[in-house]
Amino acid sequence: MNSSHERFIKYRKYWKSSRRTTRSRRQIPKASPQHKKDLSNIFGFAQIIIAIMSIVAPIIYSVFFSGSTEIANIEKIEEHNKAQDLKSIPAEVVDIGWQRYFSRYFINNESKEQVEAASRNYIQISGDEYNIGKPISYCDNEVSSPGADCNNESGALTYYSFSLKGKTKNPAVVTEISAVIDKTEDFYPEVLYFAYPQGSGENALFGFDLGSTDLEARETADYSGIPTDVHHLVKNHISLTEKDVVPITTSFLAPPGKRIEFHLEIFFENHANPLVIKDGSKPFSVVSYPYANEKPARTYVPVNVVDAEEKSVNITQCQWYSQCLQMVHGNIKKADISND
Repeated sequence: MNSSHERFIKYRKYWKSSRRTTRSRRQIPKASPQHKKDLSNIFGFAQIIIAIMSIVAPIIYSVFFSGSTEIANIEKIEEHNKAQDLKSIPAEVVDIGWQRYFSRYFINNESKEQVEAASRNYIQISGDEYNIGKPISYCDNEVSSPGADCNNESGALTYYSFSLKGKTKNPAVVTEISAVIDKTEDFYPEVLYFAYPQGSGENALFGFDLGSTDLEARETADYSGIPTDVHHLVKNHISLTEKDVVPITTSFLAPPGKRIEFHLEIFFENHANPLVIKDGSKPFSVVSYPYANEKPARTYVPVNVVDAEEKSVNITQCQWYSQCLQMVHGNIKKADISND
């Protein structure tokens, strides 16, 4: 009896507990349609914010963080390039070539036939160290003005062409271009062939008066190549990078009666040592025409023979300097041509 009563009491307690749980579940409120719509809007807005942040975040990083890093890296590269540029000469010389014209001197007492053969060999003459430049009239040791009557000596104008090839990442600015004289001596050729070129000279970018104390590169007169009094870099600017190749033609004016050996030096901004330009491993060497009173043993000029069966060009002797100047490329009778 007691056992049955205890089971009954336990059952009643369990039944009452189940009733309370069921009633509490029935009392949980359900979400209204408006509430569900509000929650949907919140979730949609959150997704939009997340999408926007996925786009904006990289941009913010790029502007405020990545850009600064990239600029810093670029600045480091530029500083490295500058340091490397300063360690070496910022340019090199390529494509070298002479233009010496057709006058020529001889040192082995060559015969008339040998002189004439050499004068006809234009290819040899244009690149031969025994050639002399274009004759330039001098009056009392100064270059004669155009059209001046005074012409009692002759200097020589020679042209030299080369290219400057840049070697640096950053622009290298040329600050000075000068000729440096290594040796000067008087010039007395045994035999001379004197010819006057037709037409104007090369279009020189700048020139050097090797008989002057001012050996900086100068502007040249139009089409004549003769250096003026104006320094080239006063009016012009030259800069180079590794992508640049600048072709240059320069003229060298040698005064009468001289042989001159020299080299060129080109200075660049922030570089202590110049780029030295030579004729290979040797200094440049140019000669001028002898002084009027220092006559060669024999001087020849080209002349036109007017009474030959066919008009021809020959060479004949003349007295240096004034007679040769009058006779060069002139007309002459066959009988008046010298035999030797």
